[in-house]
Amino acid sequence: MMKCIFLTAGIFVFQIALSQNVTESNLPLILINTQGKSIPDETKITALMKVINNPDTINRLTDKTFEYDGYVGIETRGNTSQLLFEKKSFTIETRTDSGTNKNVTLLGMPAENDWVLYGPYSDKTMIRNVLAYHLGHSQGRWSPRTHYCEVFINEEYRGVYVLTEKIKIDKNRVDIAKLKPEDNDGDELTGGYIMRIDRDRPGSWNSPFMGRTGSVDVPISYLDPAYDELTLQQRQYIRDYITDFEYALHGQNFKDLVLGYRAYIDVISFVDYFIVTEISRDLDGYRCSVYFHKDKDSKGGKLNMSPLWDYNLGFGNGNFFQAQNTIGWTADGIGKGDWYEIPFWWDRLREDPYFNTCLKYRWNELRNNAFHLDSIFDLIDSCAGLLDKAQKRNFQKFNILNSYVWPNPYIGGSYYNEVEHLKEWIADRLDWLDTKMDLIIPVTVNEHFADYSAGTDQVVLYPNPVNEKLIFHLNLAEYSKIEVFIFNSLGKIVACRKQSFNLGISELVFDANELDESGNIFFYTLYINGALSNSGKIIRKAY
Repeated sequence: MMKCIFLTAGIFVFQIALSQNVTESNLPLILINTQGKSIPDETKITALMKVINNPDTINRLTDKTFEYDGYVGIETRGNTSQLLFEKKSFTIETRTDSGTNKNVTLLGMPAENDWVLYGPYSDKTMIRNVLAYHLGHSQGRWSPRTHYCEVFINEEYRGVYVLTEKIKIDKNRVDIAKLKPEDNDGDELTGGYIMRIDRDRPGSWNSPFMGRTGSVDVPISYLDPAYDELTLQQRQYIRDYITDFEYALHGQNFKDLVLGYRAYIDVISFVDYFIVTEISRDLDGYRCSVYFHKDKDSKGGKLNMSPLWDYNLGFGNGNFFQAQNTIGWTADGIGKGDWYEIPFWWDRLREDPYFNTCLKYRWNELRNNAFHLDSIFDLIDSCAGLLDKAQKRNFQKFNILNSYVWPNPYIGGSYYNEVEHLKEWIADRLDWLDTKMDLIIPVTVNEHFADYSAGTDQVVLYPNPVNEKLIFHLNLAEYSKIEVFIFNSLGKIVACRKQSFNLGISELVFDANELDESGNIFFYTLYINGALSNSGKIIRKAY
């Protein structure tokens, strides 16, 4: 067992007796001492935390150098997990000795003060959230960064955890404008806001439209800034904006470029959220832990359906509402079986050929790249390999591999079996989704890319992978100078265009023969009037 010796100013060191099962790990070690206090729900207590994260990835409890050695505020988090699971999850806030927030870099992630220690329990692979957030990153959107670690609390080994960035407005997280109390009119009032669909929260309101079965309200609430941090004007502005979007989507002109929903949302962000939620068949998809944000109008200013959060009940890890099945649309809902319902949004969006065309094109793009089965399996195998030794200690502490943990539909009996089951489930799920996406009949190119946003520049690249021609489809808010640079994998510019276009829709075309013969992977950057607008990967179709 470990003994804790307190020194001056509350700093502590651990003395280790080697009878403890965990003496070293290839994962970082996080040591928390609550100084005799229990960890409550919602009201953080002050604790002491050390982080051992050595460059050689060999981390020992006897180490005397620490990546972090100081104070944190800590509280438990979660709903069902707090009631049912022996392993708890925590919100932590790194602090100075006076109790103020302290931005620090933890486990290689950008400096901040708000973090989550997620304790995977019902997900016996301990991979599902990490996988979902990785898929979100692969779409080019911020999703929480993660890092596996092993945790001790008050000298007791508590198993494998995932240190996770907490959702908030920050230049390295949800990178949108920060509202100030004086931002009560004009462009300053229009952003930024992070909102959520979840359980009732302080200041939340119910959508004017019931959930998809017509039996339960859909609560919408403020996350960052929080309700009590917003002025009356700011609260009302974002509520009105979301409500206007819902009326436009619900109305008879919902497909119209100007009068319909496309005036209010970043459509591709909604497509991307739909894709990850459908791949995972997440039990809470669309209805709980759903986050979206809005920046200032001058910075794009439309509802963006990100970031992703809380997919531990996805990827076949639920035994009710058909969540264990690899066939069927998650967006088709759960019936009248729960107090938390899917908003009508997703039924309505799928009635629009424009949305379905975006979905088909985006699906094909992702499936040929980061969402290819090989890429997903590589990520899963990488996580499982990293956890090889730590998972054994975790399941010695929590002997659940042969037990049902709510809401498991599968009990594998071993960590290997749990991981293989996850991979088999995903493979079957992707097969089913591929057949459904193939049935979508896209609208014409001009109609598909006729954009919805007056006053906002929009760029779409297609087809990707490229065969004969690569087209940058532009919808410009004003006369603009466009510069496009294409690089090979070594960073050499292999093609470029510099051209000016009038307001409205235009196309900038490259011939695939312009790309050099050094490989099939390229990268591009696109500038509008000298400012970086878009960047990404280009794949040349191989034969």
